[in-house]
Amino acid sequence: AYLASEEISSRYNEPLILGHRLSLPATQQKFGSNKTLEKEFLEKSNHTFRFTSGGAGYAMNKKYFKTFYESLDAYFCMSNKEDLTQPEDVALNFCMANLGIFPHDTRDELQRERFHLFPPKKVYNVRGNAHRWWFVQFHEDIGGVKGGQDCCSTSSISFHGLKAAGELHKLDHILYSCRT
Repeated sequence: AYLASEEISSRYNEPLILGHRLSLPATQQKFGSNKTLEKEFLEKSNHTFRFTSGGAGYAMNKKYFKTFYESLDAYFCMSNKEDLTQPEDVALNFCMANLGIFPHDTRDELQRERFHLFPPKKVYNVRGNAHRWWFVQFHEDIGGVKGGQDCCSTSSISFHGLKAAGELHKLDHILYSCRT
């Protein structure tokens, strides 16, 4: 329902990527071998880098994919051999951020996530005050982390790390079929 919503479908003519947004802390911002490019990017972005995590999955519209594809050879898309070790989610978003294109906030109206980096049990039990954990640090300037009953949107799209067959169906039953 969310992917077909007016919020998303009305933006078909602009590059759009959806997923679980993270904000890389300034102390961990390293973007390949071109230190001049890295310095320029950090200055123009006010030392802020937001990206969609590959682990939770992401969805991009046709305009986003076309723009990315056409930019692959650009110097700011880390296309040289030394930079091929960058994680794909960081590299993709770094490339697009240099074009002024940033991930869309996919949280619902109650600020609950739709794309999840962990299985349901871990997402539910997350504590937003665990400041040493990278997951909490990567959310500090984008609204923090919610756990418990506020962890997950009723229109959640993905959970990373589901292992057992039927786990998603079980979750669907718990969320939508059980009533108190």
